[in-house]
Amino acid sequence: MDLQKIGTYIAGKRKSLGLTQRELAEKLGMSDKSVSKWERGVCLPDVSVYRELCGILGISLNEFFAGEDLDEQSLPERSEENLLSVSKDGKSRRKRLIRIIAALAAAALLLGGVLSWVLTADARLEKNRILPFPKDSAEQKTAELLSGVDGAYLFRYTTDGSFQEMTIWYTVYREGALVSRSAIASSPAEEFLREGIIGLIPDYSRREIRFLLAGDSSKFSTALPAPEDGESWDGCIRSASEGDAVYGLEDGREYCLLAVSYGREYLRSFELSDLEPGGFGPPDNDEIHCFSVVFSKAVENA
Repeated sequence: MDLQKIGTYIAGKRKSLGLTQRELAEKLGMSDKSVSKWERGVCLPDVSVYRELCGILGISLNEFFAGEDLDEQSLPERSEENLLSVSKDGKSRRKRLIRIIAALAAAALLLGGVLSWVLTADARLEKNRILPFPKDSAEQKTAELLSGVDGAYLFRYTTDGSFQEMTIWYTVYREGALVSRSAIASSPAEEFLREGIIGLIPDYSRREIRFLLAGDSSKFSTALPAPEDGESWDGCIRSASEGDAVYGLEDGREYCLLAVSYGREYLRSFELSDLEPGGFGPPDNDEIHCFSVVFSKAVENA
């Protein structure tokens, strides 16, 4: 995320409206020093003022994070980039904090043993796990603002490097029966196997669910269709069930990340474990779209 570019963009939009830094700050109930920091690229505003700031400047949240005006054609791609950028930014902040603590620990030799254990505890826990982003985290709140009314579901995973392949499965159930199952992403690349972010963004207005997979420097994305039954799905009931945190990934086990249910009249709740692997869905739900992940220590087609 380019803070300098975002800051320059904020300053340009403010000036085009004839506002001083103090006047913009007063509209937001903040100090002009805060606005100055944003415009100099020192930091971003707090997530709580994103929507109001964009409203005052007459820009979208995606344009805010891009640091430039966007046309309609480039919006979906830039939206994905912004979502991933915000998600990765939180990880970078944690790494910087660990480096600072490590530097302090080096200066405190008497407490070195205790601090060393504390510093490595999070690293030990990070191996072989899948964690949904906390709902109250700045990253998740920002992702929800970027994705709109249908929400966003983000997961961060890390492994110890012992897995050789990761596969994302997309399974569709209709009235309880499994009707299709396909691997929408399968990668033996270390770029994705060590750690990454998985994003699932329902977009009911476009009748699709967007899928994102990102490593440190690579990204894969695709859009998957919602129910195909045309006009009869207008105004249908829909619900999304998110998977829990997973600690200690098991070789070859399938973990359900998200299940999106559709019903013309009503929906029935169910356990996500019922859908692992490719099991069954409640017949009262007209359709269920399930996204799951499998980490394997052997490449299936090797």
